[in-house]
Amino acid sequence: MSGPGAIEAALLGAMLAALVLVAPQGCSREEAERISPEPVRLALPLQTPSALAMLAAEEGLFERVGLSVEVTEHVSGKRALAAMLAGEADLATVAEVPIVFSSFERDDFRILAGVGSVTGEHRVVAHRSRGIEQPADLRGKRIATQRASAVHFYLHLFLIKHGISEEDVELVFHDVEELPEALAAGRIDAFCMREPFVSRARELLGPDAVVLGEPGLYFHTDYLVARTDFLRERPEAARAVLRALGRAEEAAGRRPGRTRARIARRLGAEALRAADPPARLRLKVSLDQSLYSSLEAVARWAMETRLVDADEMPDFLELVQADCLDAVQPQAVTIIR
Repeated sequence: MSGPGAIEAALLGAMLAALVLVAPQGCSREEAERISPEPVRLALPLQTPSALAMLAAEEGLFERVGLSVEVTEHVSGKRALAAMLAGEADLATVAEVPIVFSSFERDDFRILAGVGSVTGEHRVVAHRSRGIEQPADLRGKRIATQRASAVHFYLHLFLIKHGISEEDVELVFHDVEELPEALAAGRIDAFCMREPFVSRARELLGPDAVVLGEPGLYFHTDYLVARTDFLRERPEAARAVLRALGRAEEAAGRRPGRTRARIARRLGAEALRAADPPARLRLKVSLDQSLYSSLEAVARWAMETRLVDADEMPDFLELVQADCLDAVQPQAVTIIR
C-alpha cells in the first residue's frame, strides 16, 4: 500500500501500539481501592435520635459516598457504644450519658457530631393497680430503668422535678427489653423508658397503664462517636459517614411527616407517629457548645450519686473531635475550640 492511505494506516498502527504499551492492564491497587466501596462497621441503636443513620442505610446514602456500611442493630445506645468499644464496630451512635460513663474509664474514642435529639419521649410507665395515678404516688414504689443510660438520667431529673429523692423509691435496674413484661407481671411498680417500650407496656397493660411525662425536661441527643484508631487510620471514611448523614438530614427536612412515619414503623412505635410533631424530634448533624454543659451535668450527677468512683471529671475538651465535621460541614460546628 502506498500514498496517503498507507501513511494514515501506519500512524494509526503506531498509536495503537503506544496505547498498548502505556495503558494499564486493569486498575492499579490505589484505583481499585478508590473505586471499591470502603467497608465501615456502624453500631446503631434503635432509638429515634439515631434516625438519620437509619435513613442513610435504608436510602443507600452510605453507598453514594463510597462506603459499604455494615450496620449492627442494638436495643440501646449504651449497648451500641459497648459493641464499638469492644472492637465490634468502628463507629456508633449513642446519647451523652453512656459516653460520660465510658469516659471515666477510657479515652480511646471521640465524639464527632450530634445527629438528632428528642424531648417528651422519655416517660415513666406505672401500673394503676399499684395505686399510681400521678408522680407523687411513686414514693415507696419499685421503679426500674437501664443503669447509666439516658433514661436513668431522665428518671433522676423527673423525680427531682416532683420533689422525690432517689432514697424515696426503690430503684432497680433491668435490661431494656425486659421492662414492659416485668411491669405487666408485677415484678416492678413502674419503669422509666422511651419508645418503643412505652407503647409495648401500653399494649400489655391496656387501661391499667399510667404514663407520666415531662416534655422539655430533658433533650435526649444522640452523637456519632468513633474509635480513635479508626480516626487515625481512616479519617476520610469518618468524613464520608458524616456526609451521608448530612444528606439524610436534607432528605428528612424535605419530608418531615413521611420521615416521622418511617421512624415509627421502623421502631414499632405507634405513639411516636401519633404525637404532636413540633420541636419534639430534631434531626440535625451539628456540634453545639451546649454539648460541654450536657456532659458536665451528667458527670456531676454520676459522681454525686457515686455511680462512678471518681472525684474529677474527664477532659471533655479532648473527648470532642471537631475536625471531621468541620471538613464536611463547617457551618454545623459552633463549639468554641
